[in-house]
Amino acid sequence: MSPNITLLAVMGSLFAVGIYLVLERSLARVMLGLMLITNGVNILILSTGGPAGLAPLFARDIPAQAYNDPLPQALILTSIVISFAV
Repeated sequence: MSPNITLLAVMGSLFAVGIYLVLERSLARVMLGLMLITNGVNILILSTGGPAGLAPLFARDIPAQAYNDPLPQALILTSIVISFAV
């Protein structure tokens, strides 16, 4: 499995701009920086989830490697809810 270079570049730029904005003294820029870092973390979790696969519904004739892991998607949804709360 090779990671998607576009996702990694977008994630790196979101982290870089987010950290730069967090180090500013304005509260609005700090909040914008936290939002960008949160989006970067979401892309990181998405890229670690692996390639797209089948829905995780059990069937005897489908091998276990063909299924998609639902845990990264659940973590991203939880992160979105927490970022809305912030």
